[in-house]
Amino acid sequence: MLIIGLISVGMSDIREPSPSLSGETVVFCFRGDIWEASLSGGIMRCLVPGSGTETSPCYSPDGRLIAFTSNRTGGGDVYMMNASGGTSTRLTYHAGLDRMLCWSATSDSVYFQSSREGGNSWVYSVSITGGTPSPVARVEIENICLLPGGLAIERGCTRGWRKHYSGSASRKIWTGSGTDWELPDASELDSRWPMYSPRIDELLFVREDPDGHAAIWSMQPGQEPLQRTFLTEGDITFPAINSSGETITFEFNGGIRCLKIPEWSIYEVLLIPGMDYPFPLEHGELVGYSTDCFDIASSGTQIAVVGTGDIFAGTLEDDDIENIVQVYSGAWRARDPAWSPDGSTLVFTLEHDGSIQLAQGFPDSIDSLLVDSAFPEIDILPTASDVADKPVWAPDGERISYLDRDGRLRVFNVVTRLDNRVCDIPDIIHHSWSPDSRWLAFSVPVLAHREEVYVVPSDGGEPRNISRHPNDDFQPFWPSDGRRILYASRTDDGDYSIKQVWFSREAWDGDSDTREGLLDRPVSRVDIEWEGLQRRTETLCTVEGYYDFYGASPDGRIIAFPGWDDRDRMDLWSVDWKGESLQRITFSGEFPEKILVNDEGDIYYISISGSIRRVSTDGGMIGSLGWHMPVWRSIAEIQAQKFDVGLPEIYTGVFLRDFPSLFTHHTACLTNNVGFLTDGNTLITELVSVFKCGCKNPSTGVPGEYSGRDSKILSWDIGEILLEFRMSHEGRIHIVRRIGPFHASVQSLRILPEYHYINIRFLYRVPRSPSDEIEWIAFEGFAGSHADIEIEMLPHGNDGTVINKPSIPQGRI
Repeated sequence: MLIIGLISVGMSDIREPSPSLSGETVVFCFRGDIWEASLSGGIMRCLVPGSGTETSPCYSPDGRLIAFTSNRTGGGDVYMMNASGGTSTRLTYHAGLDRMLCWSATSDSVYFQSSREGGNSWVYSVSITGGTPSPVARVEIENICLLPGGLAIERGCTRGWRKHYSGSASRKIWTGSGTDWELPDASELDSRWPMYSPRIDELLFVREDPDGHAAIWSMQPGQEPLQRTFLTEGDITFPAINSSGETITFEFNGGIRCLKIPEWSIYEVLLIPGMDYPFPLEHGELVGYSTDCFDIASSGTQIAVVGTGDIFAGTLEDDDIENIVQVYSGAWRARDPAWSPDGSTLVFTLEHDGSIQLAQGFPDSIDSLLVDSAFPEIDILPTASDVADKPVWAPDGERISYLDRDGRLRVFNVVTRLDNRVCDIPDIIHHSWSPDSRWLAFSVPVLAHREEVYVVPSDGGEPRNISRHPNDDFQPFWPSDGRRILYASRTDDGDYSIKQVWFSREAWDGDSDTREGLLDRPVSRVDIEWEGLQRRTETLCTVEGYYDFYGASPDGRIIAFPGWDDRDRMDLWSVDWKGESLQRITFSGEFPEKILVNDEGDIYYISISGSIRRVSTDGGMIGSLGWHMPVWRSIAEIQAQKFDVGLPEIYTGVFLRDFPSLFTHHTACLTNNVGFLTDGNTLITELVSVFKCGCKNPSTGVPGEYSGRDSKILSWDIGEILLEFRMSHEGRIHIVRRIGPFHASVQSLRILPEYHYINIRFLYRVPRSPSDEIEWIAFEGFAGSHADIEIEMLPHGNDGTVINKPSIPQGRI
């Protein structure tokens, strides 16, 4: 069912806008397809529909054609079509990605980025009549534009999410051709997306302004760059200029802005979307073919697994996972399962709307979470921060350490419900408890990218650096003997080491037999001789590697880690606590992740195929641990999970905590994106599907239409629910149709036709959600009329009592 509606504010999640020669129209990516619209706003039109994902659309300089990249036949090739729409013509044929960059000045060929012929992101051109592509620039690039005398190219390796960086890795704009290139200015700041305007004969690009906002700058040869835009509410990304050099379009806060040259005036482009609602609104699948993460209880008999964002628990029996129960399935993304020390309860995180909540699964029996395969009870722990990331149980079984929104280390007591900040250091990445629960070890970047290992009292105090190494020292682990700490270390030239620090001089000075005797007598209280601690560090082994994560047995006697060979294959290696018995365990390019080791020497990990595998330190492959569980979920829930996975990857690469407002905004949009569902695609494909699915602004919803002279039908969308109401000017209202599991009822309605004012009050609940409240409801108007509208939301529990009254945006329809 296709639904079109009017929107009173700009759409979001439009990607890669590119203006036409006339500066009157724009093409862009939306819902994985290529769309066209007027730059004055209004209804948009789909030019390239289909099941593939299309990106990088670009008008030809003469305005007749549009070229773009599509993955409809594989990794991604360049296609071309008439600007008015129609059948696409394939121009390139390559197993890898050919990304469309720009057109030649004569509109007879296109330039694209490719890694064919042994190159890495080189520039090639191909004629619009077809043929063999020709290399244009055998240099690694990210973006280019044509100049009157050559090319301007963007080079560098800084990630797009990194801000305020100035250094040798920064993105820079180079000009020239062939092997002759030069820098037009000496700035060390990131410079991206080169463009050329023949209208003013200047090179334009994006660079941070003094306040840290990505702005458009321009410059002429031999002169200093001039800042041309001064937007303060976000960053300019993915700009494109038309061939006349008078119009630039760019992404800004999820929408399109247009910049006119030489006036340098900016305005927002407001569009009217199309929307597909598929039926049925639920999707069933067999989960378990790929595992996201897992944890094994200390007894070795229980395992928790996460697949497609849902969490399950089972028993380890005969090298397989049996008695599986569903712990959580829903719109929130579950991850990071962690069994309590006694194995009686399971904590895990639920990621949604930019927040990470800490959940706890309780058993129906005091003996096991898995008795009678019953669905466990779930409790959301009241942590002090709305982000409770990377939970780790204390050995005392009463406390859980986690990282808050700023990456600071906090401890939550599950008994007293008290939450304490351990120290004020932000951006912590790894943390580990001492066996007596009195200390916490953590690693944190201290100089740009370099990490150091610190130890701090678990009740709070001043952290102490125990590594002081010139390169990365990370992932501290506290063995159960309480006499040392293990951590990983890497160098920039590719060495990966496992190190350990001894707390006492007695252990450091002792021979192998003395140390063995000490490890056989774990301490009940961990005491650290701080003087000379860093000098009591030894390297157990060094292999070729990078920032890779190891696993260690609870007693710290066996360490398993990823290592690379000379054929660029990553496999599983192990070493013992003495630095002896270094061995390669797998040989088939396993690329192991989430490594767990028990005291018996069994190693569990997730392989490149996504399956959980078990090997022994003697090199024997015991096999894969298979598990499967049928799950039915709403498509809206699936898309919401994709969003929570996708946004941190797109905006930050790793961390979501920096973008809470974006999560709030985009999640509201995503609730309507029920029309796209993939199975088995890569993460990137799923991310593209989410962000190209795009929908409405959070203050808009499903449209309505006239139904007779005196009544109107309006539709509201609350997540998966589609409600249509028939309203009359006399104030009567009734539900025409309701689809979905949610319950909503109209408490009151008043319409004042003379002022075109509508006020609606809703009561609603979401019985299948971990929370009984929802913070957003969409609303929209009807064709041919304008009125001010006000909506009040009154979420309530199952007993009908009002929970709270969230703020709902006002609008005009």
